[in-house]
Amino acid sequence: MKYILLALVCCFSFIHINAQAPQGIPYQSIIRNGNGNLLINQSVQVRFTIHDSTMNGNIVYQETHTTNTSAAAMIILTIGQGTPVTGNFSTINWGNGAKFMQVELDATGGNNYVDLGTQQMMSVPFALYAGNGLKNGTASGEMMYWNGTAWVNVAPGIEGQFLTFHNGTPTWQDKLTIGMNYQGGIIAYILHQGDPGYDPNTLHGLIAAPFDQSAAAPWGCQEYNYPGVNQIGLSGADGTAIGTGNQNTIDIMNGCSEAGIAARICGDLVLNGYSDWYLPSKDELVLLYQNRIAIGAFVYEYGTPYLSSTEGAASQYPYLITYLAWAINFGSFPAVNNGSNNIGTINGNGNAFFFGKSFNCHVRAIRSF
Repeated sequence: MKYILLALVCCFSFIHINAQAPQGIPYQSIIRNGNGNLLINQSVQVRFTIHDSTMNGNIVYQETHTTNTSAAAMIILTIGQGTPVTGNFSTINWGNGAKFMQVELDATGGNNYVDLGTQQMMSVPFALYAGNGLKNGTASGEMMYWNGTAWVNVAPGIEGQFLTFHNGTPTWQDKLTIGMNYQGGIIAYILHQGDPGYDPNTLHGLIAAPFDQSAAAPWGCQEYNYPGVNQIGLSGADGTAIGTGNQNTIDIMNGCSEAGIAARICGDLVLNGYSDWYLPSKDELVLLYQNRIAIGAFVYEYGTPYLSSTEGAASQYPYLITYLAWAINFGSFPAVNNGSNNIGTINGNGNAFFFGKSFNCHVRAIRSF
C-alpha cells in the first residue's frame, strides 16, 4: 500500500531541556493513502532515520513513533523524542558533513514500513549545531576555524595580542612590528604621529613585497625640455610623501604606455592574494632603505639603485631640463661629485638622488594597510 505525506513541515523551533542544547525538531504532516483519501483517527507507526553525508549513508540515528492521526489526518511529532533504535540524538555531530532524513510509515501501527522518501536536511537549528556540531571548549576565549577538512581549535590568546591569518592558520601575535609577515608581505613601516594618514585609533603602515619584482626595469618615458622641444614631465607622479606612491603609480601607468616599466610591474602585481601593490614614493622608498635589514631580500648592488615612483626635474645644462626619477642605491660605493649638474650624490647612505628614467633599476612593490 502506498501512502502520501502532504504539507511536510520540519519546523525548526526548539524544545529546551534543562538549559542544555534543545534535543528535538518539530515535525508535522498530513497523511493520505495511495488513493488520496485522508487517514483519519488512525494509529500509525513512523520511523525516522538520519543518514550521514548521502541519502544512503551510514545511519547515525534512528527512532520510531507510535501515534494517532487527528480528525484532519495530521500527525505532530518531535524528531529526537521517539523510541531510539540506533544511536543517540543528543550526540549527532551536525557540524560534520551533510545529514539526510528518511521517513517511513506503517499505517496499521505495526512494523511493516513503507519508505516515503529521503531528503537532505538543508537547515539545522543553530542550537542543535552549537550543542553537538562544535567541540566543547576548555578555556574562555577559545575559537574554532575550518582547516579545509575539519574544525580545529584555536587556543585563547593573552591580553594585548591580536589574531592574524598566516599560511592558512589563525595565529596569535603580540603586536605588529616591522619585519613581521602580514597581509601578503612584510611590514616595512608603521605610521607614527605626524605621518600622513596616521590614526591614533587604528594602526596603519606600509607592507613590502617579500622579494624584488624586477632587477632590471626602467622608470620609463625619458623626457627633456629645451628650446625647440616641448617635452614636459608626466602629469602627476610628483608626490614625495608617505601615502603618495599609489597615486604616483596610477599617474605613471596612465601617462606612460611603455611596457615593462617599474610602475606597471607593481601596479599589475597580484601577490599572496593582494592586488593593491604600487611603486613606493621617494619618502616611502627611504623608509624601505632604513628598515632594509628587517624587511630583507634587497640587493646591495653597485650602481643599480631601487626606483621610486616620484618624478623630478634637474637642470643639467643651460636651457635644458631633464625629467628624472628619484632613486636610492642600497649598495655602498664612493660618492659622486655632483658638480653643477644638480644630479645629487649617489651613495649607499639612504639619500635619494635623481636617476635617468631610461636606466634599468631594482623594483620592490609595497602596499598600505
